[in-house]
Amino acid sequence: MASTHEPRGRTCRDCGSEFVTTNRSTRCNPCTHARRRREAPPCACGAPKHPRAKRCPGCYHAEVRQGPTEVAAKLTESAQRTEEGCLIPAYGTRLRGYVRVRLGDGSMHLAHRIVVAEEHGPIPESVTVDHTCHNRAVALGTCAGGHSCRHRACIELSHLAPSEAVDNWRRGTEGAPAMHRAKTHCPAGHPYTGENLYVRPSTGARRCRTCHREREAERQRKKKRQRDGLDT
Repeated sequence: MASTHEPRGRTCRDCGSEFVTTNRSTRCNPCTHARRRREAPPCACGAPKHPRAKRCPGCYHAEVRQGPTEVAAKLTESAQRTEEGCLIPAYGTRLRGYVRVRLGDGSMHLAHRIVVAEEHGPIPESVTVDHTCHNRAVALGTCAGGHSCRHRACIELSHLAPSEAVDNWRRGTEGAPAMHRAKTHCPAGHPYTGENLYVRPSTGARRCRTCHREREAERQRKKKRQRDGLDT
């Protein structure tokens, strides 16, 4: 938004030069920028940096040149071990509980996949890296999962196991598999227990035998009506 103040001449309080401004500035532009640079917090390495920059030029160029090996080393060096044996890195950014890191080419990757790929080689896109520490915690009832899950940030190699995406999805505590596992009765109210329960071997899906018999009986009645010409 444009200023409504009239331009006025002032004398810079630092260098004494004359300048024109439309606000209440008491310093000229060069002195203002120099003051901001002096008062800006230093880079993590201790070197000075631009006030609006996250790091100094040296750290920026070092990060631009880094590959998976350098990133994996930074993750391990910055990690702290928890009581459960997990390694939680301080390096990287968080997204829904997972740690993400940027490689030199600008691409973003999940930290635990970078660590596993560095140790065991490239991971196919169809393969996910499962956190076994999370699975144990869920079995013990100490972790409810979700975005607040503390195990998503773990990069401990012994806690990471490559698995097919569909298997990882089925074991999850969120989504359709978890929702269906929590059901104890079919939509018609029949229990998923005993002789009434049928488990499909190929998918592990549960089916209600009572509902299946009723649907099959209705199908047979409809076929009979069609044969007799009663249903057109």
